[in-house]
Amino acid sequence: MTEREVRAILGAPRRVRPWGKDAEIYDYAIPGWGLWSPQLWISFDHGRVHTVQGKRYPLIADDYAVYEARGDRPLFESSDFESTFARAR
Repeated sequence: MTEREVRAILGAPRRVRPWGKDAEIYDYAIPGWGLWSPQLWISFDHGRVHTVQGKRYPLIADDYAVYEARGDRPLFESSDFESTFARAR
C-alpha cells in the first residue's frame, strides 16, 4: 500500500518522522498521560508500507504491543487490540 492510499483511508497523520534514508513513520495515535494510551504508527520504505504497529502504554510500566503487521513476519494481534483503539476515537 502506498502513502497516498494510507492517507485516503486514515487521513493525515498526527506526526511524520523521517526514518533512515528513504523511509518515514506516520504516527496516528501518540501516547499521552492517561491511565493508558495507545500508539499507532505506520512505517514506509520507498513510499510503501513496511510495518504497521500498535502499542498500549500504561501510566506506569513498559509498553506492550497489541498489533503488528509486516510482510516478513506473521500477523500479531492481541486480545487487547480492539479495546486499546476503541477508546482512542
